[in-house]
Amino acid sequence: MSPPEVVPGGQYAYGAVEGNITLFTVTVVNEGTEPVNGFTMAYPRVTYGATGTEAQRANNENVGGGTLSTILPGETQSVKVGFGIPQVELPSVRVEVMGPSYSDFPAIFKS
Repeated sequence: MSPPEVVPGGQYAYGAVEGNITLFTVTVVNEGTEPVNGFTMAYPRVTYGATGTEAQRANNENVGGGTLSTILPGETQSVKVGFGIPQVELPSVRVEVMGPSYSDFPAIFKS
């Protein structure tokens, strides 16, 4: 998981907050010997603030719509995902990335 990047939402933005979209890059490296279904990992749960307010997905003409597919052994895939997060809340962001199976524990990243 990369540190968040704040970009202008633009004219056609959906879900932008304060005119901005906060981007996260989710990168998955398959170091195993079996293929991994990356689909669920492309849809992280993002919360912010003391009460864990859930951030809404955000996109524009340049951000959004990406996903991960089957990740073969030794392969790396990345996807950029956007969310609407108030600037003042960026220090309190929590990102949960699901594993390849719904029964897996999520990887949790905090700012």
